[in-house]
Amino acid sequence: MGKLDGRVALITGCSSGIGKQIAIRYAEEGAKLAICARRMEKLEETARICREKGAEVLTVKVDIALEADLERLVEQTVERFGTVDILINNAMSGVPYTPLEEMPFDYFEHFVKTMLFSTVRLSQLCFPYMKGRDGSIINLGSSTSLGGKSDFYQSAYGTMKGAIAALTRCTASEWGKYGIRANLIYPIVATEAINDPEGRHKDSGILEELAKNPLQRVGDAYRDVAPVAVFLGSSESSYITGQALRAEGGRFMGVC
Repeated sequence: MGKLDGRVALITGCSSGIGKQIAIRYAEEGAKLAICARRMEKLEETARICREKGAEVLTVKVDIALEADLERLVEQTVERFGTVDILINNAMSGVPYTPLEEMPFDYFEHFVKTMLFSTVRLSQLCFPYMKGRDGSIINLGSSTSLGGKSDFYQSAYGTMKGAIAALTRCTASEWGKYGIRANLIYPIVATEAINDPEGRHKDSGILEELAKNPLQRVGDAYRDVAPVAVFLGSSESSYITGQALRAEGGRFMGVC
């Protein structure tokens, strides 16, 4: 018996990184999956792995900046599985980071649409199906909202992640009476982009920086973050809401 047997999970941003590894863990725990991304080739690879683990999987190509795409995603999920029990808002902006002093307005607006707006709207769209059914909303935060490395130029990204943290607490407060829980995960892990020797972080020293924590190692999405998402989506966390769980090796302990 898996911890998520029969639960329907909608997970955004599953073509790579944390979203992909959460989807794989959810498949192993018996969840039915609706996964989405912009890159269908990579998304189908995630789906293939999940199906090999016995999961029923729906894949949907989605631009999370578009409300019509978000509506279509939920509609197709409900049409396929009948409901949504767990929503994991993981997808993020796909544009390069820019120094604050050079940031055009429409650049910042892009982060609002792809991160904050999509989280709000998907939560609203899933609400009718989660209401009264132990629904679980899991949002992904970031340490950049607590204070990041200055030369990574993440002011827009960090601002949106800070807003999502506040939104998570407000959602938990307002929707607890409907039996819906909302929690946040702060992850610090090495993703494919960071590990890629030809990627933008080549020779940046970021892996060494990520290992600067009490556990003295770099986090792994499958090993260190996905199990936290399983816990928050399962009945084992039925009395936990409005909380931020930090899967980051203790790097930011003591920081509010």
